[in-house]
Amino acid sequence: MKRINTLLLVFIASLFVTVLYFLYLNLNKTAPISNQPVTPTQTPERTADWITYENQAYGFRLQYPTNYNYVDELPETKTQGGPRSSLTFTDSENNRVISFIIDPAGFGPIFFDKRFDLVYSVENGFMAGNTQIPSNDGRQYLDPNKNTFWYQFNSDTHPNVTIIATSSKNDTKFESEVNQILSTFVFIDQTFGQNEEIRQFANNYARTYINADWDTLRTYLTRPMQQQFDEGRTNPRQDKYLDDQYDIISINKDQNAESYEVTIRFYLDGQPHPNFFGDPKILIVKEDGKWKTLSWYLYQ
Repeated sequence: MKRINTLLLVFIASLFVTVLYFLYLNLNKTAPISNQPVTPTQTPERTADWITYENQAYGFRLQYPTNYNYVDELPETKTQGGPRSSLTFTDSENNRVISFIIDPAGFGPIFFDKRFDLVYSVENGFMAGNTQIPSNDGRQYLDPNKNTFWYQFNSDTHPNVTIIATSSKNDTKFESEVNQILSTFVFIDQTFGQNEEIRQFANNYARTYINADWDTLRTYLTRPMQQQFDEGRTNPRQDKYLDDQYDIISINKDQNAESYEVTIRFYLDGQPHPNFFGDPKILIVKEDGKWKTLSWYLYQ
């Protein structure tokens, strides 16, 4: 009986240690909060008296409230910069600072209360998408009296942007104001912005096609194509069979119309999976101000 009790105690102790270990692992993960872009409410009255800043070297402009002053240390020509070559807006009265580093070179670790991946569109500027909070290890380096928000935008078509925004810990309105400022950000060369929108549309389309989510894919189609889709004139394969991997090979704009031809490389069993003509192509056009496609039947 004594041996049984000893074994039972050992088992309970081992179980307790195991539970504590998994709790430790979960608490030290960098936890995603949300993957949905935050679209700020555009209120013309609020931004009517805001000041416009424009940078010709990097091809962007944005608006900021009148209570901010700025120091512009961005290079006069395109080059990789560091934390000392930035555009910094300061609201001294409210202890708020927002720094933009364009095409940043590598610099030391950034300790943050929240990190946001930015999504760009011509209509909405920057929107905060995927959000993360730091691990417990990262929190020990944070200033207990200050909020630090890190916003990151990475792109193949125009400059990468790192934004560090800080405020007092009890400033509950700062995050909303930063989102409002970011929503006014515009790349002056609109073709860059449109290419980014087309790439995002193509990414969404490719993931939806791979997952055989035809109900969602239908929403990407123009109205005439939706009608053909509903009539079942061509029936795509219903099961998921393609690999999760894909590549956007090219984005080509029709010079005589507002349309884009995008080439997507899908994979099957780790190998490129062309159709009869090669890598599948989709045609993307504007319909009622939104990007839509004429393509859904990519494989026989």
